[in-house]
Amino acid sequence: MRTSGNSGAAQDAALPSLVMRRGPEPLPSLTLPPGVRLRVFEEGWGPAAWEHVVNTAFGRDFTFDGKMRAEPAYRPERILFLEQGGAPCGHRHVSSCIVAVAAAWQRDKWPPGTGYLHYVAVLPEARGNGLGYWVSLAALHQMRREGNSRALLETQDERLPAIKTYLKLGFVPDLEGHESYKARWEEIMAQLNGGHP
Repeated sequence: MRTSGNSGAAQDAALPSLVMRRGPEPLPSLTLPPGVRLRVFEEGWGPAAWEHVVNTAFGRDFTFDGKMRAEPAYRPERILFLEQGGAPCGHRHVSSCIVAVAAAWQRDKWPPGTGYLHYVAVLPEARGNGLGYWVSLAALHQMRREGNSRALLETQDERLPAIKTYLKLGFVPDLEGHESYKARWEEIMAQLNGGHP
């Protein structure tokens, strides 16, 4: 739950998303675990696979067209999936084997040369295997191919496993973007460190 110096659900709900940034340091190589395959969006199966993973992971009812295709940043090569399975996961039924998704997005409000890590999601039954790390890293590599030397993302306070993954990928908390950030990040880091600041 988001916290601040003030109490009240309305005030908590008004807090902005947390921001994390990654500089131009080299990216780790993208060497996927055995049995995991990287796929780029394809029209035949992509929308249904994206909706299944994102809506299951977040408990929402988003449509691909409304959240992704409608944005100016939309390009198929920016939407990346991880497929996990084997022989039963043929092309005709690929959406049933997709377990993770991330997008290498662009947002005009961020400085030029900055990619935006967007809609990272992993199916609940596939969590705990590092797939969020790998699909996010694939998106970071796509950003670099497009000439973005830096990256950022927005997340929520309660997404501790995701934040831990982003830290492992070299993202650092933005402490300056909002007056609430410093205290919120201190609390998150204490939780990640087992209650110790």
